[in-house]
Amino acid sequence: PIPGSQTTTAEDGSRTISVSDISSDEFFYAFTSLRNDDLLQRRLVVLDDIEVEIQHWPNDEAWADFVEDRIRQDLPELIDAVGLPWPLDRPLVIQESFAPALVGHGGRSDPSTHVIEVGDEFDDQLVLHEITHVWSNSDLFVGRWITEGLAEEFAAVVDAGDAEPADPRRT
Repeated sequence: PIPGSQTTTAEDGSRTISVSDISSDEFFYAFTSLRNDDLLQRRLVVLDDIEVEIQHWPNDEAWADFVEDRIRQDLPELIDAVGLPWPLDRPLVIQESFAPALVGHGGRSDPSTHVIEVGDEFDDQLVLHEITHVWSNSDLFVGRWITEGLAEEFAAVVDAGDAEPADPRRT
């Protein structure tokens, strides 16, 4: 809820949020995200005993192909890099979504629902980073800094592939 707001619901179920307690010298913003996930196209990818459901926007097969390639090509290497078995006993969902961008993120992962949301960019490292959160999350560590740091490190190691590792001493 927005502080100082009032929500009314009409008979048809639509809702209106009104905010009247804003002075002219204050900055005010609110993000609104409307979506209908029933319209998403679904593709199940099975790799050994791992199931990943890709949910993508209609007519965006290229994005779904890109994510499927990450699963088939990079997920085995990511599992080896992490050094722990795949922890999920149900499908992981990777969903094409603009919602993370509304708050300045490229993606987000919800370990309680096993849903990853990423934007429509073709960003290998971002997809791998979010997948890494199936291990590196609040079930394993308390501090967010360590879960984000490990996700970024493992994604970078896998995404680098055969490339020469960066020298951290260079400035």
